[in-house]
Amino acid sequence: MALISCDPAMALVGKLVEKAANCFANVLIVGESGVGKTYVARRIHEASPVASEGFHTLQCYPGMEAGIAGTDLVEALKLLEARGGTAFIKGIQNLTRSQQQRLLAYLDRRDRQVLNRLRKRVRLIFATRSDLRPGLASDFSRSLYMRIAVITITVPPLRERRQDILSLARMFLKQYSSEENRNLWGFSRDAEEILLKLPWHGNIHELKNIINRAVVMAEDGEVVDGCALMGVLQGILS
Repeated sequence: MALISCDPAMALVGKLVEKAANCFANVLIVGESGVGKTYVARRIHEASPVASEGFHTLQCYPGMEAGIAGTDLVEALKLLEARGGTAFIKGIQNLTRSQQQRLLAYLDRRDRQVLNRLRKRVRLIFATRSDLRPGLASDFSRSLYMRIAVITITVPPLRERRQDILSLARMFLKQYSSEENRNLWGFSRDAEEILLKLPWHGNIHELKNIINRAVVMAEDGEVVDGCALMGVLQGILS
């Protein structure tokens, strides 16, 4: 499946997306905040047999479980079984031990129902910013990890995908220029050099926000130059 990337590090991600889309195995997407885990999950969903059904995002917060209308994670997943589609569970690393055990019991029951053909297919995709592999995450259940990580997709941070920075920046420039009704057609050479040198701790989300601000602040009908971009950066950091 094609991803918005020209970096070799993303080639494996694309291949795993294709593998995941063609099966119902549980998927775990690993990556720092802002690398595009939701984007990858949506690409899997859109190429899967349940693409005509909904894409449902559930967020797990520290000390709390994700849910719908006040329900906890397991109850939310039970509700989604009647709807079909894909359940995308973010922040799975935040579940407490007792919550992990409840989820594990749900997955066991779910597998038995699959064998008996008693439920509608709902595919599960999990996401985490932490490395949950046994031996590295002392607070995460080894049994649960083995159940949710049948297919593991690790999305590299933007600083390790330098070839993607300018192509993504140009895409966001086009997007935000259209949304803001501005006539901006590119970046100057010095602006591109600045973009390539930034550490991008916030990854793609940070890049989007910077380009959005640059579009708003730039003069119409011009390129975004280095001085304008530095002004944007100083405004964010001040």
